Amino acid sequence: MVGNIDKRKYGQAMPIFGLLNNNINIDIYGKVINKRLAEKLNRYPFVNLMGMKESIDYNKYTIFLCTSKSENLPVSIVEAIKRGLPVIAYDTGGISEVVKNNENGYVIKNGESRAFKKAILEAVNMKIKEPKIVNQFNWDYASKKYMRVFKKYECNTEK
Repeated sequence: MVGNIDKRKYGQAMPIFGLLNNNINIDIYGKVINKRLAEKLNRYPFVNLMGMKESIDYNKYTIFLCTSKSENLPVSIVEAIKRGLPVIAYDTGGISEVVKNNENGYVIKNGESRAFKKAILEAVNMKIKEPKIVNQFNWDYASKKYMRVFKKYECNTEK
């Protein structure tokens, strides 16, 4: 899990964590914004608060979780998919544009803790398919699109 530790990102995590048993490990990367919430998360024996990191080795994980109740489209989700990790996330923002149920993870209705737990258990052995749209979420792709727009604009203003 990646993101600053606050209620928006992790407020919905504790009901899920309460349903899980201790034979898993969940690493959370990010700055502690809400110390009280961080203390509560840290009480779960399988949760490890990793703090801020320059980069994350996605290769050492089997699943990527996102419990945010509001998002746009986190870059961390795109990175996880590109590295072959199934993503389990609540259906918020643009997440459902890249996370496709039964292909590269599961998008769960907001607040459905039991469905989130079930998806975690199902995703453990999932071999994912990277959706083609994921390739559109990188700087090379975006910069080429911007250059086409700039060139088109430049040509139209020179008349």
